[in-house]
Amino acid sequence: MLIQEIHRRVACLDVWGAIYTADGDHPTSIATANTWHRQLNSKKLVDVGFAAVPCDGSLSQLIQSNKLTKEGLLPGFRLMTKDDVPQVTQLLKAHLTEHYKLHINYDEE
Repeated sequence: MLIQEIHRRVACLDVWGAIYTADGDHPTSIATANTWHRQLNSKKLVDVGFAAVPCDGSLSQLIQSNKLTKEGLLPGFRLMTKDDVPQVTQLLKAHLTEHYKLHINYDEE
């Protein structure tokens, strides 16, 4: 039902193509993808039934495992700036070309 509503809304904007994701493995003829996500409000998600507390844990453990720190998840990392774009673009292109036969060709824009 949610996908139908999203389809209806984007069709009103004259958009006729979309990509949807779902939990689980869904092989295609071209590629497969894995996604990871972090719950921002674990308690609320458990309360409304969208998420569940793991069998071997508690709600407080779930909340703690998804908690963000002030410095972020990886110490030593920083936000990318406009000055970083040329080097990041070059690194990304090299990585994609080396590891994937089919990939998006990014530019600095």
